[in-house]
Amino acid sequence: MRSKKKKIKMSPRCLTFWLGMLINFCPIGQARGSSAILPVQAAHHNNTALHQILEALAASYPKITRLYSIGKSYQGKDLWVLEITRNPGKHTAGKPEFKYLANMHGNEVVGRELLLLLADFLCSNYGRINRITKLIDTTRIHLLPSMNPDGWESSKEGDCTSIRGRFNANGVDLNRNFPDPYDGQRNELQPETRAVMSWIHQEPFVLSANLHGGTLVVNYPFDNLPKELKKVGERIYYSSPDDDIFVKIAKVYSMAHPTMHKGNCFEITLELGCCKYPPAMYIKPYWYANREALLKYIDLVHTTGIRGFIFDRKRRPLEGAKIVIDCRAKKIKTSKDGDFWRLLVPGNYTIRVSKRKYRNINMRVTVNPDQATVLNITLTRKRSFSSFGKGRMSANLTQALDDGPAANLSFHPIVRSHDKLRLSMKNSKGTASRLKNLFCDYRFISCLIIFCLSRLG
Repeated sequence: MRSKKKKIKMSPRCLTFWLGMLINFCPIGQARGSSAILPVQAAHHNNTALHQILEALAASYPKITRLYSIGKSYQGKDLWVLEITRNPGKHTAGKPEFKYLANMHGNEVVGRELLLLLADFLCSNYGRINRITKLIDTTRIHLLPSMNPDGWESSKEGDCTSIRGRFNANGVDLNRNFPDPYDGQRNELQPETRAVMSWIHQEPFVLSANLHGGTLVVNYPFDNLPKELKKVGERIYYSSPDDDIFVKIAKVYSMAHPTMHKGNCFEITLELGCCKYPPAMYIKPYWYANREALLKYIDLVHTTGIRGFIFDRKRRPLEGAKIVIDCRAKKIKTSKDGDFWRLLVPGNYTIRVSKRKYRNINMRVTVNPDQATVLNITLTRKRSFSSFGKGRMSANLTQALDDGPAANLSFHPIVRSHDKLRLSMKNSKGTASRLKNLFCDYRFISCLIIFCLSRLG
């Protein structure tokens, strides 16, 4: 005789209770310790979970990470940045600075999740994968997963096209809040914008990328036009003076992405996909599609252009020396350690290095592909000749120095300053004869004084 199976009926209230208990004791998307938070899951994380992940990474990898805030949002939320490098905490002479910034528009969330996954990937593979170890040892990487945490809280998963959550809590589009060379300042600077601008001035960033969403494309300057060109009413390709390098670095990212190149600090804007807030199930495919491109883009700081140091003759680093390439408008300045980086495509360039109270240097440089050209330059301080006398004598000697060397002379750093004076005198037309007459006048005056003194005696 078969026993009858009893059916257990559960009321809706009871079912709700047990589901609540299950969620409470088996939390999804949050954790109470770093072991439960890491590794980072390919999912959406709210602002609290985002901060917990960054804290867990900083606690788990203290030798290569540092968590810091660059400021606060309009509603007072911290703008957290995770620094990843060996010996974090300060700029190291000769080590380039790099940054990724995401979630500037609160409803464009893919970049926010990709930076969390990138941070975990870099930290967990340090000491295990040679490529990652070398990248962290030689680069100071800064990751800002969310510039607009206030806007994120207003956004909605699955919303691919609307502007809900795009603006900060004050209703301002942060991507249109930075000073524009053509449209000026449209709105009062928001606290998020001020924080990023201050951050950029504090660190000598070499390269950067801003992660957006809504289409699949890499944008680079300029995306605006002067007023006179806007009146034309036609689509115009208005390039920047460094258009060639922007095109190159944009192609490096897009070609490393499986589909981006098939579509539409130098800093570029990365539009990561056509849906601004895709369902969580798509985060993992986004990560695998962008991981290699994110790594290759960071590596550009080591493989592109020129880098080096500028010293004085006592091998002391010179801060604030200017490096100008040909006639390009962008000027690079050395940091307090005298180091500099300038991204350039392969080719030959004329470089001018200048600093107040130092003699300028012009040189020809060849930039090779796949490896940055190293330039260590010594500047010689301009000498003061006030001790030679006052009036016409000092003025003429100063003019002789300002005439500069002849076009066919190039000074090696080891040439002494008095050698430069001697060479410039020999190779400047008319300078030698002017100095000769000047010294003859002094001899005559000296003889006249001696004669007068002898008469008085």
